[in-house]
Amino acid sequence: MAGYDPKKWWPVSRQIYADVGKNGKPDRIDTFNGNYGLNRGLASSCLVLTVVALTHADWLIAVGLFVAACIYGYRAYRFGVHYAGELYLQFLVL
Repeated sequence: MAGYDPKKWWPVSRQIYADVGKNGKPDRIDTFNGNYGLNRGLASSCLVLTVVALTHADWLIAVGLFVAACIYGYRAYRFGVHYAGELYLQFLVL
């Protein structure tokens, strides 16, 4: 799947999600998607606050915010991986 074109894969994954939502249990999938979105938003807000801290020359706060943004970014990535795994697992169980 790694070499597959994302423009072709996107509609297929949406159809899989629609089928799981109609016939399966989308609760865990939606939870992973929600956690992904939360962590992505926290990462982007920490990056914005890092820029604000740098404009005020608060280097220690900027470094702390950047580290937090990296952690949130990693967590968003992991929840995205869990989302995909759970989506395909629920599809195969149908």
